[in-house]
Amino acid sequence: MKIKKEIKIHMLPTEGEVKFGDLCTSARYGDKPLIFGQFENSYPEECKKQYLYFTSDEKPKEGNWCINPKGLPDIFGFDYRAVYTREEILKCRKIISTTDTKLAVSITRNKDGGKSIIYGLPKIPQSFVEEYAKQGGIDVVLVEYENNVIDSIFNKHINEYIKWKKTLDI
Repeated sequence: MKIKKEIKIHMLPTEGEVKFGDLCTSARYGDKPLIFGQFENSYPEECKKQYLYFTSDEKPKEGNWCINPKGLPDIFGFDYRAVYTREEILKCRKIISTTDTKLAVSITRNKDGGKSIIYGLPKIPQSFVEEYAKQGGIDVVLVEYENNVIDSIFNKHINEYIKWKKTLDI
């Protein structure tokens, strides 16, 4: 069943070297979203790498990635009650797509030494990241997806189910 929903977008800083094409911010440019290498005076030491997260108001289930009440990516786990109050749990937002490669794809080693790729969250397309920077940030998008596909971490073609378009900021 296809679902259409307005999804919030979060831009969060991360550690790591900024590379050409990465989303970043720079104090020199008022900390607005930029694509590294596409603006004048692109100096890595002045830029802070950023990731985007599409979040839904669906209640996260155990094992889902979510934005926690502190505004950070976190796994909504079995022991969440020990960490968060009931009000904080209600503030958690389920992540349905991201540019954070650690959450999008996982590579593991098989017993025979070969690599297995496990697909996690859908990756936000680079075309959207570039539009996000061009617009100076976008707070909300309309996303169409199949819920059973989003919940499957083994689907290699998950990006085919994500479509986006800019909507009015709410």
